[in-house]
Amino acid sequence: MKSCFILCILLNILFLTGCRNEKSYVVEGNIEGLTSSAIYVVSTFDNKTKIDTLFAKEGKFKFVSSYDSVKPIIIYMEEQTVWITVWVQNGETITIAGNVNHPELIEITGNEINNLLTEFKQYNKEVNKDTLIYRAECFVEEHPASIAALVVIQDYLMENEHPDVLGTYLSSIENPAKQDLLYARLNAVYHRLLQTSIGNLAPDFSVVDVKGDTLTLKTFKDRCLLLAFESFACKSYDNNFPVLKKIDKKYSDKKLAVLSIAFDEDNVDWKEISKKYNILWLQVIDRQGLASPLLTQYNVNVLPDYFLIDNQGKIIAAHDSITKIETILKEHIK
Repeated sequence: MKSCFILCILLNILFLTGCRNEKSYVVEGNIEGLTSSAIYVVSTFDNKTKIDTLFAKEGKFKFVSSYDSVKPIIIYMEEQTVWITVWVQNGETITIAGNVNHPELIEITGNEINNLLTEFKQYNKEVNKDTLIYRAECFVEEHPASIAALVVIQDYLMENEHPDVLGTYLSSIENPAKQDLLYARLNAVYHRLLQTSIGNLAPDFSVVDVKGDTLTLKTFKDRCLLLAFESFACKSYDNNFPVLKKIDKKYSDKKLAVLSIAFDEDNVDWKEISKKYNILWLQVIDRQGLASPLLTQYNVNVLPDYFLIDNQGKIIAAHDSITKIETILKEHIK
């Protein structure tokens, strides 16, 4: 009777444990090289962000939480200077192992998404950029129904600003990955990139130049516009302003306007720079810096960046260097 009672207790414990695992996920970490024991787990659900703090003991930590569908959580280490993304779902146990000094080699296993991404990183850890892009494209073709393919697109194939390239990648994605939130986000990026692709009408804007005049896209009606996004911080003007000056001098009487917009929060002595290069073209200083909505509006990720807009408001060139713009102008404006 006593042995039967003990057996019942053990069965109940196993049953309850099983139920608990099905309603939660477990992340177990074993990270070498940690100098700080604090581990921060950041998860977002229902548009709310939650931050959990753990403390590793000899590099080991465990995190238990719950979420019905597949979602990413971000684990921060070393005072938030190192982070990794882990895909979790109820009923799964995810293991993390590696050295904090080599976060790109940390292995994350426990479900299809993490396994595929870890395998991809390990296989491509020593290849050059061109090979990496090629293998990333092959990975997406081989795993079109996995969320891992979306992660690879996001992490390895998003440098190209041309929307047709991103559109090609997304067109190969199948369900269930196509139903994931990450697909929706990448698709939103694709449609935003379309707004500044060649042949489309340029987004309108309203800026105030250094003389206090308000400029919009309509200000340049019946003229082509060279739109130059710059930053004093990167010192690019030393190489680019002489070319802009040359272009302005050559085409100003041929219905071309040049507009420089500098995105800098600091009080740079613009008058001194303007005098140094004898700037005669239109100039705007956007004190919102990199937080300016105009950068998002034109999908600008790197400064400097240049656009050429024709006299009908259509984009002729986008995200090109100033030397490439100069070549295009020679063909477009005779």
